[in-house]
Amino acid sequence: MVVSLINVSPSHASHYYASQNVSSQMQVSHWSGKLLQPLGVGGSVNHFELENLLNGRGAAGEILIDKLRLHQQQLNARDANKTPPTERAGIDVTASAPKSVSIQALIFGDHRLEAAQQQANARMLEVLEDRYAIACLREGGKRRKVRTGELAIASFHHDTSRSLDPQLHTHNVILNLQRRPDNGRWQSLDNAEIYQAKMLLGQIYRNELALQVQALGYRIYVTDQRHGLWDLEGFSDHQLKAFSTRSQQIEAAVGVNASSKTKEWAATRVTRSRKHDVPRSDLLKHWHEQAIVAQMLQITPIHPLMAQTSQELVQTLVAQSLTVLAEQGSDFRREEIERLVLQQPGQVSFADLQQAINHHPTPLIRKNDHDFSRNERQDYRSEGGELTLPTDVAITTSRHGTGSPSTEGGGTDNSDAAEVSDLGSVTGVTLETDRWAAGGLIPI
Repeated sequence: MVVSLINVSPSHASHYYASQNVSSQMQVSHWSGKLLQPLGVGGSVNHFELENLLNGRGAAGEILIDKLRLHQQQLNARDANKTPPTERAGIDVTASAPKSVSIQALIFGDHRLEAAQQQANARMLEVLEDRYAIACLREGGKRRKVRTGELAIASFHHDTSRSLDPQLHTHNVILNLQRRPDNGRWQSLDNAEIYQAKMLLGQIYRNELALQVQALGYRIYVTDQRHGLWDLEGFSDHQLKAFSTRSQQIEAAVGVNASSKTKEWAATRVTRSRKHDVPRSDLLKHWHEQAIVAQMLQITPIHPLMAQTSQELVQTLVAQSLTVLAEQGSDFRREEIERLVLQQPGQVSFADLQQAINHHPTPLIRKNDHDFSRNERQDYRSEGGELTLPTDVAITTSRHGTGSPSTEGGGTDNSDAAEVSDLGSVTGVTLETDRWAAGGLIPI
């Protein structure tokens, strides 16, 4: 259950995504993003329009970005037997569902889960577009970055892995196009912040999908709290591995104990093979035979969890996260609060989390800035500032449930589990009456 990012070239993107085997139950592809209207595209992805846009042309073929200089540099490099500069047509942000969700949807026929996967993917893309659509402008010899909040995204919904195991996933090709807000001219997308936000984007996707499947009556269990990884209750690890050929190939290539970053590299470079075109009926028959051998039974959903997020709960999770981050003793960003809260997937929606952060009483949070100031935090501490939590709620904090720091990455083979600094975990809401200051609990 991952979100992976790779740069794509025009030739790769225009031919690969539309040719994959997908379920007939759902729409194969669609456009999204605020740049669709000025680009004149929409609905299902048309191969001719996509190819033009990937090459810096409009949907009808008009030039948006002149690439003659780049193409000449590539030609000169080849003539000189040098590595030519790479032409970046876009970024493939791929969201992949947990294996248990794919099995329940594709083998046992609960196609509501396919819709849930697409809805979670769409929610992730909304956040990505709003926060990380950035153009780098040159003015008077200086460069500055401007958040445009506009992207053009071609999404392709697939349901098999390269090894033809059941695997619901969506390739979201973010075009390398931005429209300048000052003069409307087209230029390239600055993608640095998208890559930096990869971990958070993965957590948003997993969290939204967890909310969706629980609303359908399924129960989940967390397999990796640090990264917010989970699966459906009802299948054993042994049964899931029977449909995880791709993961086994990656582990065989780099080793079971390889870091998540190494496994991600292997997934995109070492073991990639072309998908084979297999008739849909034959593939379904093979999957059902595998399920029988693995003694897998269909999961029966129970009573859906439809209750709205408790304001008390989301406020408490935000407060816990602030405590953990304040103990780190360094500057922190809004995204770090979000990542800590989302380590407990399926509890609060990302929209409710934003509301709680925006309206939290602490002056540590800037309403219009993702950055938190070290000076502001130190001033707040020295003045003995306290934050009043909702009545009868106390905060406890721990790292991975132990109460002590951890510097080791979680053991996971998911490709978006990159090596990052440990932010700790937030757990354990108890019913008492306490107040807290940034840095720890202050009992009344």
